[in-house]
Amino acid sequence: MHKFAAHSLGCAKCAHPWSVHINGDTLCDRGHQYAQKVALYVYNRAGKAYSRDDGIAPTLIEIPIGCEVVRELLEAMERGLRIRKPPVVTYDRTYPIPPRVVPQPPQQQQQQHRPAQQIIEVVPVPRHTQHSRHVVHRHAGRGSLYDSDMKDRHRRYRDDSSFYSTSSRRYGSRDDMILIDSRHRFYP
Repeated sequence: MHKFAAHSLGCAKCAHPWSVHINGDTLCDRGHQYAQKVALYVYNRAGKAYSRDDGIAPTLIEIPIGCEVVRELLEAMERGLRIRKPPVVTYDRTYPIPPRVVPQPPQQQQQQHRPAQQIIEVVPVPRHTQHSRHVVHRHAGRGSLYDSDMKDRHRRYRDDSSFYSTSSRRYGSRDDMILIDSRHRFYP
């Protein structure tokens, strides 16, 4: 309170806060700062000054001698003097400024359900049964393909013609030699 009173002695605007409010004007920058600090601790109700403490009952306070301008400031604030400056609004016509858009929380994207891949396996049928049986395995696109890769590898290895080549293979047994000889019509 003392700082605002001391400031008001040297400032024409802050010396009469009630007339500033009536004219629709504002206090000076330094006066605003002091008025905000006064408003943190003191408020005016029905012409009487009260303390802003966290107590239950309002506490009536006495304004010190030499700070009568603070009573006028409190009266002006009670009647609507703005001690908070309005936000700065500029209308610069050199370039357009779009209005601010408040970001919306992203909506949860619905997971697209892809149909599961079907793997059809033909199981050889025993000789006493005439029909072949189909086993369908469903995979959700995950998991190991180790078994199917190994089966394909063995099948390619068996079907590969170089498997029976005489130059690239060492003979391990007499049966292998006969098989190779009969296939290539090679007779020693």
